[in-house]
Order: sequence, then C-alpha cells, then structure tokens
Amino acid sequence: MYTYFEFKNCKIAMHPSVFKVGTDGVLLAAWIPNNNQKHILEIGIGSGVIATILYKKLNTPCIDAIDISEEAIELANYNFKMNRCENATAFHSDITKWQPNKMYDLIVCNPPFFKDALQPKSEVLKNAKHIENLDLEAILKYSEKWTTRNCKIYIIYPFLERSALELLGKKYGLFLTKYCSIYPKENKKANRVLIEYSIKKETLIEEKLTIYNLDNSYTKEYVNLTEAFYLKI
Repeated sequence: MYTYFEFKNCKIAMHPSVFKVGTDGVLLAAWIPNNNQKHILEIGIGSGVIATILYKKLNTPCIDAIDISEEAIELANYNFKMNRCENATAFHSDITKWQPNKMYDLIVCNPPFFKDALQPKSEVLKNAKHIENLDLEAILKYSEKWTTRNCKIYIIYPFLERSALELLGKKYGLFLTKYCSIYPKENKKANRVLIEYSIKKETLIEEKLTIYNLDNSYTKEYVNLTEAFYLKI
C-alpha cells in the first residue's frame, strides 16, 4: 500500500520497501540550476522524487533513470505516470551495464553512503543505503564517457568526504566547480555537501546553507531554496 508525500506541483507515492522521500533528495533537486538541460540521467532512482522535481523544474526534459531494484523502478514509473512526466522513464539496470542511445548534459545521484551502518532488514532498503551496491567511482567513471561537453554532475554526500570527492573527480577528468556545505542547525557542524562537477574547468564557487535556526524554525536561506516545492514550510 502506498503513502503519499505532496509537493506544490507533484505528488510522490512511497512504499515501505523503497527509500522514502527525504531532505537530501529535495535539497539536491532544488539546488540544481535551470540551464535548459535536455537529456538527464538519474543514477539510483529510488521513489523518483528527484527526477520528478527536475522534470517539473526544468521544463519537461528527457529523463532516463536507472536502479538495480525492480521495486524502485516500478514505484518510480508509477510516480512518473501519476505526475504526467511523459518523457521520463525508469529502467532496471546496473550503472556498469547501462548503454544509452544519447549523451547526457546532466547527471544526478543521491548515492548510498552508510558504509558502516547496521544493515537494514529490507534488501531494497539495503541497496538504497549502502555504498557497496553503488560505487561513487563507478558513477564518475560512467559520467566521463556518456556526457556532453557542457555536462554537469550533481551529487550529495557526507561533508567530510568533500576533499576526497574533488580528487576522485580529477581522476576522471571532472572538475569540482561548486559546492554547498549543509549545516543541519545553527549550532551543528556541516553533515552534507552538495557537489557540482563539470567537464570544463571553472572558478570554484563555495556556498553554505543551514536548515534550522536554534528555535527549530527553518532558516530564510532554506525556505528560499525549497519553497517552490514544499506545500508547507
């Protein structure tokens, strides 16, 4: 049985066996700028929330999405159909085997990074949460081959891995061109980082964003970034 998470311009069905809609995915989708990207690939689709938000935000581009979970693919395609994302399709495939018929000018991934966490009971949730099933290096290696010259790659990852991400990108000809450090609260350390890679070298842009004020209200910067999507914020 599905439960639903409603945004202003779309509704996302969720199922207990597939990773639920969360702040990380919404942050990543909201942070990606609209540069008239036409061909998009999401790696590790989950429920389809990122792809659905991008479809509405970027003026109905062509979106391919892949996941190794058949349950996630079924759910994502259900959400695409429910939200009339006619040019978005989720495919059951591993990143090392996905052979598209196009080059992409935007690749996005909210990858697993709970490497040392307790393994969850659900096999689908384990695949969604644990890094051994979706290697970040494999994502960047794939991006090196199947991207246009103006392609940007967007990833959200633990903050402490930022330096390693920069070095790993260089290994595959990708430059770190923008990043945003995410602080969960005013008095907390950064715990996430939003990353933008580019095929071309550009001046590095450094940003930061805090989600909650000390009184647990949302900060103005977080509201400004996400108010176009959330019904209540």
